[in-house]
Formats: sequence, C-alpha cells, structure tokens
Amino acid sequence: MNTYDFTSFVSDAKQYRTIPIVKRFLVDTLTPIQIFQNLKSEASFLLESKDHESDWSRYSFIGLKPFLFMDENNGHYYVKNENQQSLVKKPTMKDAFNWIKEYLVLKPLDIEIPFYGGAVGYISYDAISTFEKVEEHVNNDLNMERYQFFFCETIIALDHHSRELIVVHFIRLNGGEDERIQRAVFDHANSKINMYLSRIIQNKEQSEMLLLPKIHEIPNVTDIKTNFEKQNFLDAVVKIKDYITAGDIFRRYYHSGLRFRFQ
Repeated sequence: MNTYDFTSFVSDAKQYRTIPIVKRFLVDTLTPIQIFQNLKSEASFLLESKDHESDWSRYSFIGLKPFLFMDENNGHYYVKNENQQSLVKKPTMKDAFNWIKEYLVLKPLDIEIPFYGGAVGYISYDAISTFEKVEEHVNNDLNMERYQFFFCETIIALDHHSRELIVVHFIRLNGGEDERIQRAVFDHANSKINMYLSRIIQNKEQSEMLLLPKIHEIPNVTDIKTNFEKQNFLDAVVKIKDYITAGDIFRRYYHSGLRFRFQ
C-alpha cells in the first residue's frame, strides 16, 4: 500500500532534497534472515529481533545500498559518497554529522516504527582516546577505522506482530530538477521498491532451502596464539587491583587478543 503520490512529491521537492516514500506489504511466514538472504547483493546490515511478546523487539531492520559514509582518520572525520569519494573533512564527529544533516535536507517522516533511517555503524574501543585522556595505541593491529558509519538508501522494517513489511526508500535530489526529471526519479524509486518485493517473494522457497540446518566439521582451534603472555596478564590484573584500591579507577576491563586459523 502506498498513499504518497507524485503531486505530493513535487510539492515536497520544493523544500527538501531527501524525500522518503513508504510502502507496506504483508509477508506471512518470511523471516528477517530470509529477506536478507534474498537481497544479499544490496543488503548492508541486519538488526534482528525475535521476541514476539515485547514491544522493544517488535521490529527487525535491514538496510540496503549505502549512499553516504562517515569515518575517521588521524583525528579528522570524512564524509564520502557511494563511490568512496570524499565530500568534506571535519574536525569532530559532531561537525561531520551536522554537515550531513544540512547536506541531506531530509523531509521528516511521521511513522510508528522506531527506526526508519540514519547512521548505522560502530565506535571502536580505541576511539576512547579521541574523547578521553587516554593514550592512543601505537599499533593498530586490526587495521580498522575508529569510527565507521553509513546511511542506506532503503530501510526495510519487519513488524513481527502484524507480519507487515514496511519499506522506506529515500529519494535524493540535487535541487532544481524540472517536473520531467522529478517524474523519472519518482517512478524509478517506486520501481526499485517493487523489484525488491518481487525478489523477496520469488526467492522465498529457495531461501527456505538455504536455511535448512547443515552439519559442519568443528574447526581445529588447538593452535591458538595470544599477544599477551599469561604472567604478563596476571601482573596487569594485580596492578589494576592496586589502582582500584587507591581509588584511581572503579572498573577496568582487560583482555588479550587471540589468533587461530580455521576453514
């Protein structure tokens, strides 16, 4: 079901550059994992909930086709497009998100689901040195950005109570498009939503087959290597206890890295 028409879109395009359109479908027995599997070439994340009795876990969310990225490198925060081309560099994460907000000029969406779009990603443990007086780790052994977020073109929400699939697709405009281009963009967005739905439905039986349990060999993980010897770890724990007793800290999580090969 879709109650948002082209006339409303043309009116909104005068004020906004990013305009969400919403369609709703009933999906009966489909699961979030099946939907993710059927759209895996575009799917970027799955936030799954399974408790049908709780409103806190009523919805599962799938994001499709990221079009905007934000990450950090050497204390600078970069916003990039879908081709990983840098659009802007900012000194703080707050500045980067504020720039994104101004860049998108997003039309607000009045909808009941708790998440219908926005940044998805992570803030790593090592990021603490960017906002607390904690020394930076010299060795970045994971070779990962300390901050990594992205924004998806389409969000799919599965309502586990009503078995309704809610698709929120964001149409992005440059501004100044004439009505002919607006019509083409609007029709393309609706066609894309219908294409996603068609793939979800057509691949349903195949997806169910893929979800059958398989028996795998338990990998051999006996050759485990740690980056922290046992005695050094125990000495560190004793030092942490001394800090707690002295009142310098009240809690400290300590861990070591483990490495092993498996197939």
